[in-house]
Amino acid sequence: MLRLLFVWSATCKDSAYISISLRTIAPSKMEVTRVFLNDYPEFNDRGYDYLIYNTFADEGHPHKFDREVTQRADEKFHQFRGPKLLLDSHDDGTVDGFARMNDKLSPRIKYTPGYEFVKDYNVIAAVPIKIRWFHKYQGEEKTIPIIYTGVKEPFPHTIRREVANRLIPFGVYTTRHRSSQMAASLLRQAKISIGVPGWGPIGSAHCEALAAKAVLFSHDWVKKVKLLPFAELEDGYHYVSFNMENLEGRLQWLMKDEERIKFIANNGYKAFQAGYSPRATAEIILKFFMG
Repeated sequence: MLRLLFVWSATCKDSAYISISLRTIAPSKMEVTRVFLNDYPEFNDRGYDYLIYNTFADEGHPHKFDREVTQRADEKFHQFRGPKLLLDSHDDGTVDGFARMNDKLSPRIKYTPGYEFVKDYNVIAAVPIKIRWFHKYQGEEKTIPIIYTGVKEPFPHTIRREVANRLIPFGVYTTRHRSSQMAASLLRQAKISIGVPGWGPIGSAHCEALAAKAVLFSHDWVKKVKLLPFAELEDGYHYVSFNMENLEGRLQWLMKDEERIKFIANNGYKAFQAGYSPRATAEIILKFFMG
């Protein structure tokens, strides 16, 4: 029986996609064990054939990055002699979540990797921001013209606040709910959803819009990263981009044609269905470890 150890940080909010991927692996092929990063330094990893290793990715974060625990865990990671993968979960797909290792050669799984990033690093698999079942379109009637669900603060840029202010004349439905399911229910009823940068070029609203069969109207930083592992998105076909110079014009162009909205929303939804696949990611992982 082949055994895989998955070490992950409890602060990795998007580990759900990888966890689901690993659960699709039949036990007859590989036994998967999960252990928290905080427990890994004392964990007996002898007897495991393979290792996937994740830590909190922002090394400069004053609270979430535990330097002492991470240093001890890193030492153990380097001592592991079997095949191993880094799981780089940095919110910004253009940034190295293991910069302290100064290592571009070790194979890694990378969340929404930047297209320039993959030219320099050994990325064997891209993974998306997680989507939960209630984000997925369930046949709702599209009664909300435009929705914007992003919080405005705190981010290292002012784009979210500027976009929100400039969207006011368009009557955008702006909402944040304590209930994620309620927010998702509204998104599934929307024709157009606004996507703006977060801590990186994209935020969670990008994949959620595609899953909800809404047109993703996105700031053009989305072009920096691979949003879906198994689909490439084309501007004007799967989504619509804007920048701070043409925001109003692009939105007016989109809104004046209901058939265009339906066409792009449907294309984006099909891309999501094809491009978001935990099972396909699991097959990449299996192939890497087992050949």
